[in-house]
Amino acid sequence: MAGIQKEKIDLFFQKMAERCPGLTGTIYVTGGAALILYGIPRMTDDIDFEIPEGLSEEKIMAVSKEMRIPVQFGTDIERWGMTSLSGYREQAKLYKSFGKLVVKIVDPLNLIAPKLSRFLDRDIEDVNVLIKNFKISRHQLLEHLKQVYDRSPVSIEKGLFRNQVAQFLKDYQQELWSRQEPLPPWLTVLK
Repeated sequence: MAGIQKEKIDLFFQKMAERCPGLTGTIYVTGGAALILYGIPRMTDDIDFEIPEGLSEEKIMAVSKEMRIPVQFGTDIERWGMTSLSGYREQAKLYKSFGKLVVKIVDPLNLIAPKLSRFLDRDIEDVNVLIKNFKISRHQLLEHLKQVYDRSPVSIEKGLFRNQVAQFLKDYQQELWSRQEPLPPWLTVLK
């Protein structure tokens, strides 16, 4: 499959707005579709997004079926995993309005956190591209990831997230920021 293009994502949200003309609210796009809307080439076959309360799931699924685009959605994307996000709604970037629906793109730092939590090869590629394209400093990244870590509930996933952030820094900080620095205290485990 060739993946979804930006124009097809726009058409999807346009059709959603047409099917729900009286509904106002904000949709937050995340995942691979968010990268595409930011202009970063990415192969993805679905659209992940948060919907406002009251948006008809049946109408969303009807548009999904009609356009043959798989979708994943819910009313709170922060609850999609055990790793919390930090200010994703406030930091989201305005993309476009479709009727009375406003579409925003989850900010790069809040795209990075779940990708580091999953830690698949494709996710790590995306993290590197986001850091480079948005010129995210090591300090900005670590400050945000510390907030995410602190807000996340105690769980195996939280410890795994910490370890994967530490591994990412060990593997990529030289390439990304031209220096190798020690890990901050929150990323080290007492022995």
